[in-house]
Amino acid sequence: MSGPSPLLRPPLPTAHAAERWRVLATLMAGRASARRELSDALHLRSTSVSDHVGHLVASGLVVESHRPSGGRGRPSGVLIANPHRLAAVVYQVESQSIAASCVNLAGQELARVSRHVPPQADNADMAGVLGALLDEVTLAAPTATELAGISFSLSGVLDAEARRWLFSSRWPALRDFDAAAAVGPRGLPVSVARNLDVELSARLAHAQDTSGGTLLVHWGWGIGAAYAVAGVPVNGAAGRFGEIGHWRMGGEARPCRCGGIGCLETVAGLWACGEGLREAGLEVPTDEHLAGLRLRDARLFGVPCFERAFEAMVVSLGNLCRVLFPRRVIVSGPFVANAAVWSSLREALAREGTLPGVPAADLQADQRSRELEREGAAAAPLNTALARLLA
Repeated sequence: MSGPSPLLRPPLPTAHAAERWRVLATLMAGRASARRELSDALHLRSTSVSDHVGHLVASGLVVESHRPSGGRGRPSGVLIANPHRLAAVVYQVESQSIAASCVNLAGQELARVSRHVPPQADNADMAGVLGALLDEVTLAAPTATELAGISFSLSGVLDAEARRWLFSSRWPALRDFDAAAAVGPRGLPVSVARNLDVELSARLAHAQDTSGGTLLVHWGWGIGAAYAVAGVPVNGAAGRFGEIGHWRMGGEARPCRCGGIGCLETVAGLWACGEGLREAGLEVPTDEHLAGLRLRDARLFGVPCFERAFEAMVVSLGNLCRVLFPRRVIVSGPFVANAAVWSSLREALAREGTLPGVPAADLQADQRSRELEREGAAAAPLNTALARLLA
């Protein structure tokens, strides 16, 4: 195992629980596999290590096997962390589909199912899809794995504290949707968060430097942003921030899926560019991962719809930098998988700049949105359940 996710930070009310977590994390990281090694690595008394290991084995978080000692003594115990003891169900929006994954303590995806949800779907339709996906992913998960909870990672506008999905331009008929009620009969804890916020939290948990402001902009099927100061997403608890895809663009008159006119997404969103790309001979999948693979080596400059999209994104990113003055900017999505696009975007933003005397932001491109979003969303239910087993 590569070690526990840095997002696994269970609330630990006692010193014993904290020491048990240190023991488990050390085993998960592969830095020890025996009691003596744990004692040396953690500077704990052997009796304390034995007590903690006994608790972890009894709770199912650690498995102990025995190997012959080679002599007349007792067989030595080999300790292995069991990441499958707990898992969270994570719902994600993927273009025009909803996916449900079962994610264990190591961040591994044990099972995944998805369904296309047509744009005209309303609250009742969405509730039916979510219930069916939960049935499917639960059946596909290992039978010995305890489900810690359900986490919704959603696009659009949320009331995260009330666990309600207020609006999504992908499904305009979906309004004030009670996500918790849709899966409530299962009796599992439910949390709701904005997808870009949990993705940014995961990115920053893995980063060595989180000082200053970090701006994440996703340019894909839809367009959105998240911003964190000192590692904490702005307005993350509320679930409302950075709907830049629905900024009004002067001179644009195309209807947007949100019901507005001339939004940024009508110029630069993958859903809006698809027809123009097809006319240029580029059949781009709606799945963003597959779209990134298709666009990676494509010649996009010279395609009118893309050039309009590119210019709109340069202006939007420049304006965001002049509002937020981030120390670093991360751009994700299928378009920046293309090396020529990313190189041109960096050059254009360097020219666009912020204001005289202000240092330019560090620009990064990244294609791990789906994976990091899933890890970030799974953290809340896993931490709560893990704390219970460590107590």
